[in-house]
Amino acid sequence: MATRDNTPVPQARAEHGFTLIEMMIALAIFVAVMTLVFGQLTNGIQQTANVDRASNNNSTARLVVESLKTELRQSSTSDSDLETITVMTATTLEFYTPDRQSPMHLLKVAYRLRGTVLERASAASINRGAPPWVFPATGTRWIPIVTGMLNTDLFTYHASDGSAATTSGEVSIVGVHFILSSGVSSPATVGYRAEVQVRSHQ
Repeated sequence: MATRDNTPVPQARAEHGFTLIEMMIALAIFVAVMTLVFGQLTNGIQQTANVDRASNNNSTARLVVESLKTELRQSSTSDSDLETITVMTATTLEFYTPDRQSPMHLLKVAYRLRGTVLERASAASINRGAPPWVFPATGTRWIPIVTGMLNTDLFTYHASDGSAATTSGEVSIVGVHFILSSGVSSPATVGYRAEVQVRSHQ
């Protein structure tokens, strides 16, 4: 078709959008890609959370071991009728140790393994300075301090000659041994071990 001066008239092009099938295919591809992206993102966040949790737990365990070593080194009762260590098993340790006040309170400190959680309890004497020591009649409150414990041989007890101690009066060295899980997504473990020389038994 042409005008009077033989100039061709441009033909209109057919224009149309996506068909319904094309839209559905595009949407399916988009959903699949976003699912993959968000899945990777979620895994990354979980991995980071696991690493942070493991790092915090291991730092806490290290501090607990150091605190326990300090408490054991200064453990005493100043009372010839009261043994320093009152409970000594592989999973539970209970002993007396003074606080840092002057005049001092006597602290009754206990650690125990409950499942995979290490718990701690303590009570201070009502009186100060010297025995006889009087403690509150209220029940013991156990506080979880370390999670993810894998071993059950937390505490060992040795006499001065290195042999196994069977009574409180024989204990000269307390061995402390923690093995922790390094995280939910990692099978690796982290261990802490220490041997603590204790004071005389009164």
